[in-house]
Amino acid sequence: MTTKTVAQAIAHCKEVADKDSIARYEFDAIDDLVETPCASNAEFIEKLRFLLAWTKNLHGSPFGSPAEFSDIARAVAVHLEAGT
Repeated sequence: MTTKTVAQAIAHCKEVADKDSIARYEFDAIDDLVETPCASNAEFIEKLRFLLAWTKNLHGSPFGSPAEFSDIARAVAVHLEAGT
C-alpha cells in the first residue's frame, strides 16, 4: 500500500476513475482505500461514505446482493481490528 491517509486514498480513487477507463486500476485503488487505516472515527465515516457512493455508482444500489457490500465490510473489519 502506498497511500498514507484516507483522504489521499479517496483522492487517488477519484483520479483513477476520472483518468482511466480500465476498471482494474479503479478496483486496485478501492482496495488500497479499504486497507488504509483510519486516524479517527470521522475519517472512518468519510471512508464509508465514499465506498457507499462508489458502490451505488457501480451497482445502482448497494442493497442488491451481499457481494456488493464486500468492500464496505472489509473496511469495517480493518477499522475494528485496528482498535480505533
